Amino acid sequence: TDTDLDNFGGAFGDDPNSVGRSEQFTVRAQGVSTHLSGDWRQTFGIALTDYDRSFDNPVDPAHPADLSNSRYQSRLLKIDWQNQVRLDDSHNLVFGLEAEEEEGESEYFSDGMFGPYTDIFLRQSATTTGLYAQDRMTLGERLHATVGFRVDDHDRFGSRATFRGVFSYRAGDHGTRLKGSVGTGFKAPSLFQLYSSFGNRSLSPEESTGRDAGNEQRLAGGKLMLGAPWFRNDFDNLIRFDGGSFTYANIARAESRGLEFTASAEPSDRLHLLLGYTWTDTEDRATGDDLLRRPENKISLAAHYQVTASLGLNLDLVQVGTRYDLDFSAFPAARVALPEYTLVNLAAGWQVTGRVPLQARVDNLLAEEYQEVLGYGAPGLGAYAGFKLTL
Repeated sequence: TDTDLDNFGGAFGDDPNSVGRSEQFTVRAQGVSTHLSGDWRQTFGIALTDYDRSFDNPVDPAHPADLSNSRYQSRLLKIDWQNQVRLDDSHNLVFGLEAEEEEGESEYFSDGMFGPYTDIFLRQSATTTGLYAQDRMTLGERLHATVGFRVDDHDRFGSRATFRGVFSYRAGDHGTRLKGSVGTGFKAPSLFQLYSSFGNRSLSPEESTGRDAGNEQRLAGGKLMLGAPWFRNDFDNLIRFDGGSFTYANIARAESRGLEFTASAEPSDRLHLLLGYTWTDTEDRATGDDLLRRPENKISLAAHYQVTASLGLNLDLVQVGTRYDLDFSAFPAARVALPEYTLVNLAAGWQVTGRVPLQARVDNLLAEEYQEVLGYGAPGLGAYAGFKLTL
């Protein structure tokens, strides 16, 4: 990937010769073995990913005292062993092991109004080993549940245990279903977040607890479905980029909570509609501020129409409300509000023959000008087409 870059978002940030390049190579091999008439399936895998990212910003007439270049290289080796065992009609087990080793190194140099600066971190590594198990259960005709746990051992941050439980219960015979889940999470800082020129070796791992509960109601013989789940997520040591220190930092505590309303309808055999609205309230518990780039309100509409047996059309509409970001043109960086935006996308799929499907789509049909990150414009109107051939 080759990318032309700005020095920063907003006025005076344009740079004619600031470029970035990334190269990624991934390969995976796996084998599958089945036993006991197919009730036990084992998968063995090994994967390797090499990543090389560089940035180069030489001086130019508009920036005669602005020179910088950097490079980050990493390699990830992962080995996994997964087992899927069907005990009976009520229990399906999944368990296994994972082990991965990540290595990385980076170098950074700049020379500007504050003089030359060099930052190099020699090759560092991190090893994580994980053990997990999960049971998908069918308890009678009405209750379905999934219970799982995982233990990860990180060579820097030690062992952490996480779990997740999910249930779905059909209440009565009038199309009502109650659903809920609760789970915990753990994420160690990456090597870049720890050791790069923007890194912080004092970072702690992110930990989270999430839960949701709600119901689904089917009406009109199943052609209309309404849903209203509630959700809440609590984060400890959430990692974000600190615009004041220009390094990664932990937020002591943060939370996200809200409600989501969904409606799905099938007015005919050819037309399917899906409407969703999400209200989200977030808070950095240390400062009381909203978390960055999280909209409070989001509305989505999707429609699929099957014109013929071989031709289908899709319309997607997304309306994203106001959210906050950091303005790095000032120091220290100030919080500013990003305006809301609306996207309309169209897509079509045509099955020319049984072996040749065609796809076409138009993104951002209204050519909306918007920013997901302050100062960095998102793509405008774009059209794409492609086909797939199966021999």
